[in-house]
Amino acid sequence: MTTRPPFAKRGTIMFAPLNRLSIRNRIWGIVAIFIGSVLLTSAIDVATLRNALHQEKEENIRQVVENAHSVLAHYQKLERSGSLSREAAQATAIATIKGMRYNGKDYFWVNDNQLPPRMVMHPILPELDGQLLRGDKFNCVTSMRAGTEGPFVPTDGKKNLLQAFTELVAQTGHGYVTYPWPKVDSAGKSTADSFPKLSYVKGFAPWGWTVGSGIYIDDIDAAVHTRAIQHLFHVLGIASALLLLASLIARSITAPLKATMRAMRDIAHGDAGLDQRLAVEGCSEIAELADNFNQMLDHIERRDKAFLEQQAGLEQEVSRRTASLREANRQLDADLGERKRIEKIIGAGKSRMHALLDATDEVVMLLAPDATVLEINGFAARRFSMTPQQMIGTNFLDHMPPELASTRNAMMRTAVTTGEIVRFQDQRGSTWFDNNLYPVKDEAGVVESVAVFAKDISEQKRVQMDEELFLQLGTVLMRWGVDSRAVAQIFCDGILPMFNLDAACIVVIGKDSQLSLAATAGNVASTVIDDIAGRGDAGPACQPLAELMASGRHQVVRLENESCPLCLANPLAPSARTAILLPLKIHGEHWGVLALYGKEPDQFDDSLLQQRLQASANRLVITLESALRQERLALFDLALAEVGNAVMITDAEAKITWVNNAFALLSGYTNEELHGQPPRIFNSGTQDAVFFRHFWESISGGKTWRGDIVNRRKDGSLYTASQMVTPLFNAEGKISHYIAVLEDISERKRQEEELRKNYERLRTLNEQLENAQNQLLQSDKMASIGQLAAGVAHEINNPIGFVNSNLGTLKKYVDELLSVIHAYSAADPLLAGHPEFSASIAARKAEADLDFLGDDIHSLIKESREGIARVTRIVQDLKDFSRIDSMDWAEANLEHGLDSTLNIAMNEIKFKADIVKEYAGIPDIECLGSQLNQVFMNLLVNAAHAIETHGTITLRTGSTSDAVWVEIADTGRGIPPENLKRIFDPFFTTKAVGKGTGLGLSLAYSIVQKHHGKLDVSSQVGVGSCFRVEIPLRQPAPAEASSVTT
Repeated sequence: MTTRPPFAKRGTIMFAPLNRLSIRNRIWGIVAIFIGSVLLTSAIDVATLRNALHQEKEENIRQVVENAHSVLAHYQKLERSGSLSREAAQATAIATIKGMRYNGKDYFWVNDNQLPPRMVMHPILPELDGQLLRGDKFNCVTSMRAGTEGPFVPTDGKKNLLQAFTELVAQTGHGYVTYPWPKVDSAGKSTADSFPKLSYVKGFAPWGWTVGSGIYIDDIDAAVHTRAIQHLFHVLGIASALLLLASLIARSITAPLKATMRAMRDIAHGDAGLDQRLAVEGCSEIAELADNFNQMLDHIERRDKAFLEQQAGLEQEVSRRTASLREANRQLDADLGERKRIEKIIGAGKSRMHALLDATDEVVMLLAPDATVLEINGFAARRFSMTPQQMIGTNFLDHMPPELASTRNAMMRTAVTTGEIVRFQDQRGSTWFDNNLYPVKDEAGVVESVAVFAKDISEQKRVQMDEELFLQLGTVLMRWGVDSRAVAQIFCDGILPMFNLDAACIVVIGKDSQLSLAATAGNVASTVIDDIAGRGDAGPACQPLAELMASGRHQVVRLENESCPLCLANPLAPSARTAILLPLKIHGEHWGVLALYGKEPDQFDDSLLQQRLQASANRLVITLESALRQERLALFDLALAEVGNAVMITDAEAKITWVNNAFALLSGYTNEELHGQPPRIFNSGTQDAVFFRHFWESISGGKTWRGDIVNRRKDGSLYTASQMVTPLFNAEGKISHYIAVLEDISERKRQEEELRKNYERLRTLNEQLENAQNQLLQSDKMASIGQLAAGVAHEINNPIGFVNSNLGTLKKYVDELLSVIHAYSAADPLLAGHPEFSASIAARKAEADLDFLGDDIHSLIKESREGIARVTRIVQDLKDFSRIDSMDWAEANLEHGLDSTLNIAMNEIKFKADIVKEYAGIPDIECLGSQLNQVFMNLLVNAAHAIETHGTITLRTGSTSDAVWVEIADTGRGIPPENLKRIFDPFFTTKAVGKGTGLGLSLAYSIVQKHHGKLDVSSQVGVGSCFRVEIPLRQPAPAEASSVTT
């Protein structure tokens, strides 16, 4: 049989499974664990990447759908304001969303939330508009998620798209849907294969619509696959290097070990002697093992030699000892006979002593210093349900509860250590003992045992504790006047140790036998305290309580059977084994029940104990009666003195006769300071004499006065009170007293003021948000116009360029032709001799009018080049205007911007007004020039629209030390005074429906505010209007700008 070597450690046993592996396999195992860890890390990284990419897709698609949703909200707001009808608002919103794109080609759709739902607008497939989208192509939803949190819920892949959108909107108002969908190739056709797509939809309740958009998520799998391939190559490289390294290390370890094992096997089998030694190479652990093996062989040789020498000496000593033992055995036989005679005499004495000790009703024991039982009487053994023979030889402390054993062990050590008598009292269960320990010493004065005498003093102890408990209750009632529930709690806490109870509680019986818990102590389950009311039913749920209330006698309940099903299913004291219910009757009526829970099943079976518990309950009833009387007295006192509002009573001469605590606390005066004082000591000076005259006229006339008043406290601080003063009449019908009830409303006034300020701040913030939204919408509109202008400017610029170049070349050619004609004119005298030619040439010259033609050609070319130059300037202005969405701050001259904008708007103005420029030559400023051009465009167009027939628009500029200003004045119809305050409000317009949106001046005002400038207007009806834009030369630093904005 193979046994574990004596030198085997616990760690060797713990790693026994590893010991079955060879060193080479252990090294391979370490490498495999490392490679597995790398693979696990790679898998976690790939899964994390997939999750992050998917969350990014979700957030991106949600944000773009939120933008489309804001478009619907904007036009629905226009519908609510009356600017647009519902049909116009919906049509405009559909047109806007239909043209919206992101990522170059991704789009939005709108469907309704009816059953069944229909497609309202699809920008790519307009033939789907108004359709139900039935068919297998649209029954392809693979998973859904309501809201933005939680997992996607998979479907059977046959759910209809629009139905899924409608369900999500009905659940949370928005959500995600995944489904396969074909892509659109470069030719604009749908692919044959479908690809996974993620869509986000959000309901728009006012119109019963759902707006949504989707993006393909197949690129997530591609990215994850690439990352997985990268990790695979990394793992293969690391694994190859580790395997090679592990092979070399394993070989360097196993080769020397095999040599050592061969040597040990040869010695064990006898194939080699102890003179064999291993070669020691290097300084590794294996070299140390070989060296220790050699030292072991040296030690074995020396030990064998010494063993042979010792064996010879031992044989001689054995012979000598054998003779000595024979003599000792002879002497021992003689001593044994005398010992048996003495033991017989001692046994007779012990029998008499045991009979005497068994006759007493006290515990008597003789213990060894380690608490081993040497002797014990029958009374003591029976308390442990054992016989004296069973307990002798056992450790007395092993038969006691741990907490009691600890105390008695300490007392034993004290008696053994000091040699003095030790007296103390302790408790075992419900039994109290008076213990006396008497050390028994030997002839040398050393304690060899301890005599223990213990007497049961439980009855005396209970009487003492009972008197102390009710003395405490009486003291508490006299000094502090506690309520009945506090009395009940003190009683429960006190009776628990008195009878060694598991738990105790007092239940009050209310109207309709409804129960309420007044006090608990011990191991009470807090989770079922609230359910105690359910146990008042007199039905089978609590039969013992019903019997107690019917008979008025106490009831004992065993909690081990089904006599009380509710207590078994939901016990108040889970660890209790039995309970006794004692009635608490006050004035002949059931006031409550005292429930005591025992630890043992038969703890309350003793009739004397039941009588004693009932006596304690009766004494408790007397104490509770006193507590209830004090409760009623305290209630009356609190009703007058501790009412929440401040109360003051004065006599007919307005002298204060009584105030409650709340009034003293509110005024800062004590009751003694206020007694006999007139109420004018609270006068703050806030109310005038007229106020007090009306006040006294009202109350002295027998009327109740109500109102708010500002009073002064003793420390001089003011407070606002809501006050009601009522006159009190005596038996003769005359006013004898006035009673005033005050409520401090200072905090309410402060909160009302704070709410008003918060409302103003929120209203201002809301206006800022509306302005920002309007500016964003107008900026988008102007950006679209700018893109169109940039495209038009580019298309015009190319032909204008070569036309301008051709006109220059044409002028050169015309000049050369005219010079040739003039040269031919010098030959006219030579043609006079040839009348047939000269007459014909003269006729042609007269017909062509060469002199006029030469002058007119130059004039036409000049006018054409001037026209080209003007077109070129307009094109350049269009290109500048196309940069309307530029957000780069730069130096710019407002006069140049004004001229550029004027060129753009000239077609709108030239037939309505003459332009007068009064430029002062202003410096360049730091600004967003394109946005200020937008302001000028709006003001110029508005000026032209304000002129009904024909008028004048005057442009003025100027500067101060820190700012420049631009004025645009017109001779139009002017603005009525009632409209001047609202002229910059969003959506406010004086134009006819369809002529304006009311966003132009609001946007202009926002742009000027963004430049930390001012936009002012002055107008006179029938004379005209003047708008003045003032911009600082330099924009403030970011910190200054934020403070200015704030």
